[in-house]
Amino acid sequence: MLMNDTFSWGDDPPYKVGNGNGDINWRSDPYHKPSWYMWLHSLRWLGQGIEAGRKGDRKTLAHVMAIIQDWVHDNPYSWKGDVGAWESTMHRTNVLICARQAVLTGLKVRKLPAQYAWLDKALVDHANFLTVNWSGPSNHGTDESIALFGVGCTLGRTDMKSIAHERLTEAI
Repeated sequence: MLMNDTFSWGDDPPYKVGNGNGDINWRSDPYHKPSWYMWLHSLRWLGQGIEAGRKGDRKTLAHVMAIIQDWVHDNPYSWKGDVGAWESTMHRTNVLICARQAVLTGLKVRKLPAQYAWLDKALVDHANFLTVNWSGPSNHGTDESIALFGVGCTLGRTDMKSIAHERLTEAI
């Protein structure tokens, strides 16, 4: 399903959201369900493809990265005007972190190749969004802080880790 850009969530039938080349219609909402739409934007549906890429499946990794890059291109920062994109930010941030690691591992490199520089920028944008739009010391806010901390660790950003640490401490 992933390789032909088909998304499935809940008890609804799978739905082809893209053209098969990673060009996704991010406004797809065939079942008129906010949860379906939010999980589409979360990118969590790419998990099996990211894992395949991490294990060396370069074709799947390329397709997953095309979908992620398409999301980044079609949903410029700040995506606060789109509730599906906004509400799924913490989930998508974690997916971006995993995808970045899959590129490094799958390609057997230690430094992110130049053609993926957009991914680090996307991670910074997501971290900025999580910093500015924190939900507060709650379950949701804790998940946001964990994602922010993950970006800080991934990119070696002490400032992001410190903000996340302060917020996690406040939540306790």
